Amino acid sequence: MNKLVGSVWVVRFLLCFAVLCTACSDPPSSGTPGGSGSGGSGGGSGGGGGGGGDAGAGGGEAGAGGGTEPICTKLEDLGNANIDVPAITLNGAITVNGSVPAAGNQTSAVRLRDLKTGDSLLLGRPGDASYTAKSIVPGTYDLYYHWDITDSQELPRNEGVRLKSGVELTSSQTFNVDISTITLNGAITVNGSVPVAGNKTSAVRLRNLGTGDSMLLGRPGDASYAAKSIVPGTYDVYYYWDITDSQGLPRNESVRLKSGVELTSSQTFNVDIKTITLSGAITVNGSVPAAGNKTSAVRLRNLSTGDSVLLGRPGDASYTAKQIVAGTYDVYYHWDITDSQGLPRNEGVRLKSGVSLTSSQTFNVDIPTITLSGAITVNGSVPAAGNKTSAVRLRNVATGDSVLLGRPGDASYTAKQIVAGTYDVYYHWDLTDSQELPRNEGVRLKSGVALTSSQTFNVDISTISLSGAITINGSVPAAGNKSSAVRLRNVATGDSLLLGRPGDASYVAKLIVAGTYDVYYHWDTTDSQELPRNEGVRLKSGVALTSSQTFNVDVPAVTLSGAITINGSVPAAGDKSSAVRFRNLETGDSLLLGRPGDATYVAKQIVPGTYDVYYHWATTDSQELPRNESARLGCVVIAP
Repeated sequence: MNKLVGSVWVVRFLLCFAVLCTACSDPPSSGTPGGSGSGGSGGGSGGGGGGGGDAGAGGGEAGAGGGTEPICTKLEDLGNANIDVPAITLNGAITVNGSVPAAGNQTSAVRLRDLKTGDSLLLGRPGDASYTAKSIVPGTYDLYYHWDITDSQELPRNEGVRLKSGVELTSSQTFNVDISTITLNGAITVNGSVPVAGNKTSAVRLRNLGTGDSMLLGRPGDASYAAKSIVPGTYDVYYYWDITDSQGLPRNESVRLKSGVELTSSQTFNVDIKTITLSGAITVNGSVPAAGNKTSAVRLRNLSTGDSVLLGRPGDASYTAKQIVAGTYDVYYHWDITDSQGLPRNEGVRLKSGVSLTSSQTFNVDIPTITLSGAITVNGSVPAAGNKTSAVRLRNVATGDSVLLGRPGDASYTAKQIVAGTYDVYYHWDLTDSQELPRNEGVRLKSGVALTSSQTFNVDISTISLSGAITINGSVPAAGNKSSAVRLRNVATGDSLLLGRPGDASYVAKLIVAGTYDVYYHWDTTDSQELPRNEGVRLKSGVALTSSQTFNVDVPAVTLSGAITINGSVPAAGDKSSAVRFRNLETGDSLLLGRPGDATYVAKQIVPGTYDVYYHWATTDSQELPRNESARLGCVVIAP
């Protein structure tokens, strides 16, 4: 019998340790710089985020994890891993400035959210006199309102505004929500004048990047924008140019005009977009490229706001004069594969940083280049000529730049023009090429290589060979298990390579680039239910593989069985889409434990470790279940 001092479970594994554990694992954040595409979306209405519609199928993955230290409960009795999902009930009304909106407003939404776990649940719609009672997992939530474009223009137009933070909901109660609003009206001008009336796609928006809120204020082509109801607060003001509008408007795709504007009362709120004009030429090593180069681009960018302005094309003797919002920009060059091979081949290179553009001027851009030529070899030899898809690339991860240097199957690669700079050298294997090539999908061969002058630049890919067996608890699984996988990975570089399948008595010998790897196991739903069900579990970290060797991998597993209950009772048998999952957000691992509608869930094999326990409601299941889309119930340690 399991017994945890201070909690309410004895035989059941009641997950009241949700109160004790706020986080077991946190996902790394990442970002990528914007691309070099054409004009922005104009900051269109965007449907208000779908009005915060209901969740999809249960068990969906969540967003970012929490940030506090874990206190986790050790699961002692694996044969009685019973999980009880605690629930409370909320009911009440949603009002705007104390009144119930018109009944037709059935798409906008009020939601309870937990950004740390990605949890979200639909509380109700503004058009309901009172919202349907909702069962939820008790906890601390932020309260959000989401406007949808299909609803009344009289509702507040915020697409994702946080009304309250840190609301503790620990018992069943009447929970009313009132949305206080103010009204804005005014004009949008460019350099003090109203643009021509046809400019109806570019946009000025109020935004709050911390919450993701965005609200369309108006269009530059309106003499005055329609009065807007908004939730009072602090906003940044953004302008978005759209390619379908006049070339005479400022061409910024996402420029921040003002930061931290406090809007706390109804008022006239005018926005004037002040601009400067740039004109000039784009040259490569001081010369204008051939006129046909019309797809590659030079852009002004601000990565912190996502802003980008197409300045011109290398094939133009002089680029068309551009209006832009004055500010500080980085200058980028983007090569396009449809243009001349004679242009520098960088896909996103930063030419200059922190260029202050505060007044109209001639702004010429020259792209200085060097030329590289050489050979790509594997262990000193040129691979067979058919290997034409795998690649060696020069990369700058900070800027997103990448240059295809050559293919392993070329005796020597075609000379390449590149912008001088410091690069990392990467090798990418493609499965259409020879199995004899190293199998790394994105391995960094060298870091911080300074390429400042034209030169012969040879790349040799040194490899080792691994062979061995993959076992589960010391035994080889049945031969049919050919989709699950053991992989070597380097999360920092994105490298991954398939080592073998559990159903192979021994895996085929693999060539790899020597280095330090983590070892992962991934279960596939097409394989046996008897295999460990982890979708992406890290078995080992920091394994140094520096020489050819026999490298056996054993996947340890234990078996869990039990029941899933809601407040101590088994839900109706039809609830087969909602899910309870064990997860590790740091590694991306997830394992479906069971469904609420099962009296007992099917016994599951799992790799021992520390897991967060999540409950995911699906819209196809009973409305009586807790409506949380991704509620973290607690944290559990499963010992070997």
